[in-house]
Amino acid sequence: MGVADIMQILQQIGAFIYQWYWIPLLLVYVAIIVTILIENRNPTKTIAWIMVIVFVPVVGIVFYYFFGQKFKRVKVFRIQNREKHTRLLSVWNKLNPIMDHNLEVLRQSIGPLSRVFTFLKNQRIAPPSLHNHVELLINGEQKFPELLRAIREAEHHIHLEYYIFDPDDIGLALISLLKEKASAGVTVRIIVDAFGSPKLRRRRKRFEKAGIQFIPFMPVTFTSLANGNYRNHRKIAIIDGHTAFVGGINISDRYVNSGKYPLYWRDTAVKIQGDAVNVLQVHFWMNWHLAEGSPFNLRDGYFHTVPVIPAGHSAVSFAFSDPGSNAPFNMEAMLIGIAEAAHTVRICTPYFIPSDELSTTLQLAAASGVQVELML
Repeated sequence: MGVADIMQILQQIGAFIYQWYWIPLLLVYVAIIVTILIENRNPTKTIAWIMVIVFVPVVGIVFYYFFGQKFKRVKVFRIQNREKHTRLLSVWNKLNPIMDHNLEVLRQSIGPLSRVFTFLKNQRIAPPSLHNHVELLINGEQKFPELLRAIREAEHHIHLEYYIFDPDDIGLALISLLKEKASAGVTVRIIVDAFGSPKLRRRRKRFEKAGIQFIPFMPVTFTSLANGNYRNHRKIAIIDGHTAFVGGINISDRYVNSGKYPLYWRDTAVKIQGDAVNVLQVHFWMNWHLAEGSPFNLRDGYFHTVPVIPAGHSAVSFAFSDPGSNAPFNMEAMLIGIAEAAHTVRICTPYFIPSDELSTTLQLAAASGVQVELML
């Protein structure tokens, strides 16, 4: 068989593929559309994804593979969810009398808004906590000095869990302080998202040498890119189990408006002191053991059953949600809160693509005399 014969065969194969390629492509399209329809999505999202698949050929399929798959819930999250409920059930049952008492106090003090706390308790997302100190921090200039001060005062442990942890000016100053505390005998643990903090995970050996326990969450591989929306976006710092920082501010210079970056960055964090920190501690350990690949365990010495600081006056709960959740509990809690608002609803978010339910709830609140404010 000569070169001419080989070329002729290749031309015939090419002609066949050119003539019939649409059949397997059509089957792929049909399979994806059927999958979208049976995923029980929000109707708006269902229509949007079908339009992307139909009107943006090939590229639409790629986008759906990386960002649209709802059914492909990561197995480790499902396992973690089962372990979490099994191990926390006995603890939760012991807390029931305290939680019921706290809910009754909230019903008497804030009325219908207590339904948000009741919902989160009934769904076993987070218990209602009273007597906390809460301080709102509206940018990096406010958060980072408070965070560094709390870390300097740490005596037992420091737990950090961040989506973005950049080794820039702020990040390096924090790392230097963490090394100093580790050398003084304070236990330091860091979880960062492997996709959000690619530079920091290269420092793993240096962290370990300095006595800092460091774990990247969900290392990035080609197959994991299909779960690109299943990242760890939490921004949590816990110091000695009694002080915590949570919210939207990552560890990065971009959150400090010093002129280094051209745009003003407005984000929000909350400093919490009190019993509510125990709830954040539980969720930190969940992700630590998940990233480490070890059995879930609530370790002794990291939770406070008696107040470490003087009691505050704020009630706190958390609307946690992750890829292992069976429902969007954070959105559902938000809808309940907006529906029960009597005076003001304030929303601060960088991304605002409201569902039909959220749009309707906000419109009804505004129409009924509630002042609705959005900061986007």
